[in-house]
Amino acid sequence: DLITAAGANRVVSIDLHVPQIQGFFNIPLDHLTASLIFIDHLKQKDLSDCVIVSPDVGRAKLAEKYANALGLPLVLMHKRRTNKTVEVVEIVGDVKDKTPIIIDDIIAGGSVAREIEVLSQKGASPCYLLATHGILLEKALELLNADFIREVVVTNTVSIPEEKTRALPKLKVLSVANLLAETIERIWEGRSISEIFKRMPFAV
Repeated sequence: DLITAAGANRVVSIDLHVPQIQGFFNIPLDHLTASLIFIDHLKQKDLSDCVIVSPDVGRAKLAEKYANALGLPLVLMHKRRTNKTVEVVEIVGDVKDKTPIIIDDIIAGGSVAREIEVLSQKGASPCYLLATHGILLEKALELLNADFIREVVVTNTVSIPEEKTRALPKLKVLSVANLLAETIERIWEGRSISEIFKRMPFAV
């Protein structure tokens, strides 16, 4: 309502944390996904020993879509949250001698330490972390520099200061500029944006 009151008559979003948020808008909302950008990036790597890992039950459907798009096995992590900690209760799927690709929408860095610790204990190889929105809390940068993480991949939906990129050399920031630019151009010119959705491997 505040966005509408400010004068907006259309919203373009990328990977909403909760897709149902779309239903709260009284103006058109185009919900894009960074999936194609991530998949193009992953296809440049050797994925022969990789598995897609959902960090929790809430991301299971998203992780399954990535697994299907890349033809990789799916592994699910089940976590229990308490007031102070996040505990990984169970891992469903085989990760021994596999390279996990952890898929999420936001990475702040808090719970990831426990996730990679458990994967390491289960015999997994160093992993990739992928998330659309790189919040990257200061206290998490050291955790993300752990040897068990090969690469942290985010997009530039959130501005990442240069000091954070220096503090995290394994960070890879992918641009959503072309995706947004084409969407805005099509909206401005009154053209359909369905072609953009058709190119995406799946909808969120």
